[in-house]
This record gives sequence, structure tokens and C-alpha cells, in this order.
Amino acid sequence: MVGRSVRSVRGVPVVVTAGVAAAVLLGGCGSSSSSSTPTTPPATAPTTNATGTAPSGYLRVTIKDFAFDPSTLQAKVGQTVVVTNADSVPHNWTDKGGAFKSPDLNQGQSYSYTFQKAGTYNVYCNIHPDMLQTVVVT
Repeated sequence: MVGRSVRSVRGVPVVVTAGVAAAVLLGGCGSSSSSSTPTTPPATAPTTNATGTAPSGYLRVTIKDFAFDPSTLQAKVGQTVVVTNADSVPHNWTDKGGAFKSPDLNQGQSYSYTFQKAGTYNVYCNIHPDMLQTVVVT
């Protein structure tokens, strides 16, 4: 069983799994990471955020009515995106190119990802493949 703990990132409670707690906390503080690939960013742990809001300075994506809002997102390298499921069914946030895949998120759960590489990411929910989003990172 994976250990979990509750931490606070910029005043927002998050649930993190053992082994990534430090990465999540450091990722939210603007520290640098030695990783240069988008598959191992400093903040990719699933988080639970009861309010459904992203901490200050983070970009926010909401999953609602079987859609990602916004459908196109502009981000900068180093920015963290917090994805929150507002639907009553599970969804995930998956890059078709394999850079990231969130766990299945139940209603009210969130996932964060820090983009480490510029490019266009084609995102979908692999449970509901008609749900699409484009993330452009510069």
C-alpha cells in the first residue's frame, strides 16, 4: 500500500503519496529541478483540493460536463497546471504523446503537472476519448 499524507501548498490542502511529497512541495515553491524531461517533472502527484481552485500562480483546468475547460490552454515552461474533476464520474488528463497521465480522478479530486518542455500537447481522457484539449507551452 502506498503511504499518503496531507500537506499544504500555498494554503491549499493536498494529498500526496509517499516519495513525491517533497517534489510536490518544492515544485509549488518555484525551486528548480535537475530533470529535463516532461515525464519526470517535480510536481506530478495527484492532489485533492476540496475547493476546486488552483493555488495562486497556477493555471487551472476544470473537467465539467465531459469537457476540459478551457479547451485550449496557453502555458509557459515551468508553469504548473492543476486539473480538477467537477463531474460525478471519473476522468483523467492524459497526453497522447505520453508526457503525462493523471490517475483517474473522482469528483472533487485534482492532479497537478509542471510543464518542463515547450510544445503542443494533445490531451484527452482515456476513459472518454472524445474529451479533448490542446495545451500550448512556450
